Amino acid sequence: MEFLLLFPLLLAGLLLAAVFAFLFPLFGFVLTLPFRILGWLVGILGWMLLLPIILVGSVLGLGALVVAALIGGTIFLVPLVPFVLLAVGIVWLVRRSSRPVHA
Repeated sequence: MEFLLLFPLLLAGLLLAAVFAFLFPLFGFVLTLPFRILGWLVGILGWMLLLPIILVGSVLGLGALVVAALIGGTIFLVPLVPFVLLAVGIVWLVRRSSRPVHA
């Protein structure tokens, strides 16, 4: 007899607890949703304000990188200097020996 009375009450209580367990987070989400949307909008506005600064900084940084690569990249040509001098010497000797001799 107690089983027929207590079991349905227990199931109803579990169902009520499950409904409240579902509704409380949903209520919290609905309550905080306007503040989340406002936070997203403030974040987007901040990025829009910083975007020109980011673009100018990246363009200047890329320009500085190109200039540094052009100036500093010449250091890699230093090992070629002996070969260039040898080639210039060979060209000078060939041109010198191919001149007609004037008597």
